[in-house]
Amino acid sequence: MVIMATEGLAILAMTVLNISILVFGVLMFIFWILMLIDCVKRDFEISNDKVMWILLIVLLGALGAIIYYFVVKIKEKKQEAKTMGKDKTVAIILSVLLGSFGVDRFYLGYIGTGILKLITLGGFGIWWLIDLIFIITGRLKPKNGEYEN
Repeated sequence: MVIMATEGLAILAMTVLNISILVFGVLMFIFWILMLIDCVKRDFEISNDKVMWILLIVLLGALGAIIYYFVVKIKEKKQEAKTMGKDKTVAIILSVLLGSFGVDRFYLGYIGTGILKLITLGGFGIWWLIDLIFIITGRLKPKNGEYEN
């Protein structure tokens, strides 16, 4: 009886593992397709770069798509984040609702203090209140400059 239950658990574990691998494979294929489409649509400064990236993505498959994502897409996102301003109203709302978890700090670009605020649950409420006051008065600004509005 115990052996049959153990065999049943082993079969269940293998089934879950197989399904997980299948889902991961499908998600990686979708990611590969999305990165390939992004690469084809993108305007590169040097025309040979497009051909090189397409070949890399096609020949290396998911690994090529991951490399493309981290080299091209993340770089683009960082540049967009630097030029994109932050809204003071959004910062206030985030501070009121999720400030105890450091979400306001993450939004303003202060990742390190956001993590610290998350771990201490907003400095046991004190840090949360101080940040809320500082955001309202304008003393706590986005890391990359001023608010948009």
